[in-house]
Amino acid sequence: MNLQSLHKTQPGAATRIAATAEDARQLGFENVVARYEPQTGYHTVSGELPAESAQRTVDRILGR
Repeated sequence: MNLQSLHKTQPGAATRIAATAEDARQLGFENVVARYEPQTGYHTVSGELPAESAQRTVDRILGR
């Protein structure tokens, strides 16, 4: 899941991506990867939310 993408021209893009990656890890995301994609000029962070965490989130949203 792509969590955030910022173009290199945005002020502080690399720092913001690193912070998002750390936040994602603290929230329970797994396989979190922050990277720069030179062909597009974007810094991105992606990760996976484990099924049990995703189910808790859905249950919370639906009031279960």
